[in-house]
Amino acid sequence: MCVHLINLTVGYDDHVLFSGITAHARAGAVTVVLGPEGVGKSTLLRTLAGGSPALAGRVCLDGADLDALAPAERSRLVALLPDDAVPACPGLLLLDQSDSALDGPARARLTARLRELAARHDAAVVVTTRDPDLAVAAGDTLWLLTPDGLLRTGTPAHLTEAGHIAAAFDPTGHAPTRHASTGHALTGHAPTVAPEPDAPGTRAVGARRADPARVRAAVTDAATRCRYVSGTDPGDGVALRALPADRALLAEHVDQVCWALGVRETRVAASLLHFRLVAGVWSLALAAPGLVPDLDRLRVRLDPKTTLRLSLPDPGGWTAADPVPLLTRAVVDDLLRPLHDALHAATRVARGLLWGNAAASLAAALRAVPNAPAERLTAVPELAAALAGDGRRRSCCLHYRTPTATTCYDCPLTPATAPGTPPRARA
Repeated sequence: MCVHLINLTVGYDDHVLFSGITAHARAGAVTVVLGPEGVGKSTLLRTLAGGSPALAGRVCLDGADLDALAPAERSRLVALLPDDAVPACPGLLLLDQSDSALDGPARARLTARLRELAARHDAAVVVTTRDPDLAVAAGDTLWLLTPDGLLRTGTPAHLTEAGHIAAAFDPTGHAPTRHASTGHALTGHAPTVAPEPDAPGTRAVGARRADPARVRAAVTDAATRCRYVSGTDPGDGVALRALPADRALLAEHVDQVCWALGVRETRVAASLLHFRLVAGVWSLALAAPGLVPDLDRLRVRLDPKTTLRLSLPDPGGWTAADPVPLLTRAVVDDLLRPLHDALHAATRVARGLLWGNAAASLAAALRAVPNAPAERLTAVPELAAALAGDGRRRSCCLHYRTPTATTCYDCPLTPATAPGTPPRARA
C-alpha cells in the first residue's frame, strides 16, 4: 500500500510546523523522515499514527482517507513500532527514531530490520531520524524537513549530491556531514555526473531480472510509437541521469531547443525539452506490462529533426507481478523529482507545469498501451494534482508561445475536445 500526504499541514494548537506538503511513501520500501531537532518529525509521525490530528490536508492509504477509517480498521492497517504485535495486513509501519543515537553496528541492524519489515509485509515503512548516516543507509526515499518549514523529497543520492541534507543541518554550509557509504562530504557542490543509483527492483517484493531479449523488444516497440525514442542504439549522447546534476549540460540542452525551435524564452524551451524527455521516458517505462527497463541507463542526444532522442543501450530490466513500486521509484523518484528541481533552479520554469507535462505524457502513454496496474501511477500526488476532473492538464505547457503559436489537445486554455479527436499540435 502507498501512503500519500496531500496538502498536509502539521502542528499543534495554533502552532504550525509545516504546511501544504505533498509527498508519498511507497509500499515495500523504507521512507526516512530526516531533519534536525525541533522541525516536527515526531509530530508528523504522530499525525500519521492518528495520535495528533492534521491541521489541514489529508493522509491517504491507497486512496482511502485515514481519518475516515474506523478506529479498528486504522489500528489494523497502521502500526507504530517497536511493537511485538505487528498487524497481519499492515499498510503503514511507523518508527520514531528521532532521539536515538546509534553506533555503526546498531545502525546496520536497524537498517536490516526496516528493509525486512518492508519486504515481508509489502508495507510502507516510515522512520524518523536526525541521523543523516541512517537516512542514507536505510532510505529508499527521504522526506527532508528543514528548519524553515520546507519538505524536500527524493532519493538519498539526489538530496545528498544536491547539498540539501548538508544545508538542512548546517544552513551556513560550513560543516558538511559525511556520506555513510563513501565518506565524502555532503556539501552543496554537485558532481558532474550523478552517482549510479540502486536498481529499482532490488528492494521490491517479487522483482526479478527480466530477459534482455524481452526488454530489447519492448524498447524497439516503444521507438515505433514515440518519435523521441531511438531504440537500443548507443548513440553519441549523454546519460540522462547526468542532466540534473550538471547545470551547464542541462543549459546546453535547453539552449539547443531555443535555437532549433526559434524560442526566445528560456522557460518555454525548458518546458518543451522536458515534454519530449518525459514522453520518451513514459513510452519506454510502459512499453510492456509487468516490465520495467533499467531507465538509469537511458541516454539522450540532441537531434536536429526532433530536438532530442532517447536510447537504451545494452537494455536490461526488471519484472514483477506489481510493477508500480518499481515504476514509482525509477521514474518519479529517481528521474522526475531531481529533473524538476534542476530545471526550476536553472530556468525558473514552474514545477506545476513540469508535473503537468509528466501527467499528460503518462496519460498519453497509457492510451497507447493500456496497462491497468500502471494506471495507479496517476494517484501519485503531484501527478494527480496536475490533471483536472476531465483528464486535461491544469497547467499550460507554453507551446502557444513558440513561433507556431499552436496548442496541444489537452491545453487548459482551449475548449475540451471529444475523446479520440486528433491533437491540434504536439509539443
